[in-house]
Amino acid sequence: MADVSDPFADDTVSEDITSAYAQVTYTVKETALTDAEYDGIDRAMEAGRDRGLTVEGTGDALPVAGESSTPEIIGFALAGVVLVITLGSLAAAGLPLATALLGVGRRE
Repeated sequence: MADVSDPFADDTVSEDITSAYAQVTYTVKETALTDAEYDGIDRAMEAGRDRGLTVEGTGDALPVAGESSTPEIIGFALAGVVLVITLGSLAAAGLPLATALLGVGRRE
């Protein structure tokens, strides 16, 4: 961990002092974090909750819950059916589908 911002110094505390925002910066990319470091993030947030605070985390350093590609596959199949019906042929529907596949492939 490289730095943790101070909500009071950074003026990220609400006027009624019921909520605040702090930013945690790491020295490595999120892909280089180990399971132990992820557990440390969870323990730090849990320590705040144990003291009666509502603690939420967001950002790249938090592990992503099991991702599923099933919705994307279903959406792609439905798009294919709609394009074939609309354009009247699989060949005409192929170009937008190929473009979509290339776009998704580059994202991952």
